[in-house]
Amino acid sequence: MNEVKDLFDAASSMDTVHTELSQVYDALQVLGEAINRESFRPEGKLEEWRAINFFRRSPIYLNTFIMICRDFARVLDEMQDGVNSTYAASKAAKETTV
Repeated sequence: MNEVKDLFDAASSMDTVHTELSQVYDALQVLGEAINRESFRPEGKLEEWRAINFFRRSPIYLNTFIMICRDFARVLDEMQDGVNSTYAASKAAKETTV
């Protein structure tokens, strides 16, 4: 994360994090739709072939979920770095004005 020197840098940093969090959310939506499509029908009936396909694909779903969680953790770390940099810049600005 870049050093935050002013409010514009802070806003830019948070905008970047917002974009990345939106991408994580979209990935979770796609994963959820895929799991829902492969598992149960709206009528609530579970067909045997669907259960078999879902079981066979469950490692793919799990690995996808793990990758999304790792990306989410990375974005959270970046967000915390941005918050810390913003606080540091704010403190520095206060010290120079006093």
